[in-house]
Amino acid sequence: MRVVETAFSIVAEPNRRAILSLLATSDRSVGEIEQQLKLSQPAVSKHLRVLRDAGFVESATLAQRRLYRLKPERLQAIDAWLAPFRRLWSSHLDALERHLDRLDPPSHHHLQGRSSVTTTTPNASRLIDARIKEYPDWRGKTLARIRAVIKAVDPDVVEEWKWRGVPVWSHDGILCTGEVYKAVVKMTFARGASLKDPAGLFNSSLDGNTRRAIDIREDDTINEKALKALIREAITANTRAKSARKQ
Repeated sequence: MRVVETAFSIVAEPNRRAILSLLATSDRSVGEIEQQLKLSQPAVSKHLRVLRDAGFVESATLAQRRLYRLKPERLQAIDAWLAPFRRLWSSHLDALERHLDRLDPPSHHHLQGRSSVTTTTPNASRLIDARIKEYPDWRGKTLARIRAVIKAVDPDVVEEWKWRGVPVWSHDGILCTGEVYKAVVKMTFARGASLKDPAGLFNSSLDGNTRRAIDIREDDTINEKALKALIREAITANTRAKSARKQ
């Protein structure tokens, strides 16, 4: 428990959390961290010293530059402590999704007066276009690539804009979402836990009984062949579920 208390005390400080978030994406120098976070050089050095002494970061010299890198194993204490709560929350979300799916299939929300929650094509397509343009960096390009792969598999896929800001692709129900975060673009598959994933694409939301997610980071290469196979699996799973509901 002492390890957990130490870990939480370290990340409780907002600037140290911001530094850890930066180092999660790439190794950085003091000057780069200073520029990104608009902190003074002494402040950055002080926080890095605390993080280094606690084992959260380490430094190395490369081409006469001192770079700091994250040591993610030190965050495992926090992750382990949070795991039971994450599984509990995920199971509640899975149950809610199954209940809503029985009451109101997702691909038909727009027909039942829920336009404030769900917008469907063509308006949703325009909103997704805007979301891609909103991120001119690697995240917008990644979201656009995901969209292209989905449409290559299913040209008639329904594009939706749910929960006031989440791109969604549906075929007889939700196939997956495309969420943009600071360090990842996340594809969450509504029935991911039941899908075959021989390539091991799923690397997030692994604790629940229904959903699975793929976190794509800046330097990741998308395995399009495996992703297309996963999308086909998702379509088949939704079609089977729809047929079962009719029986």
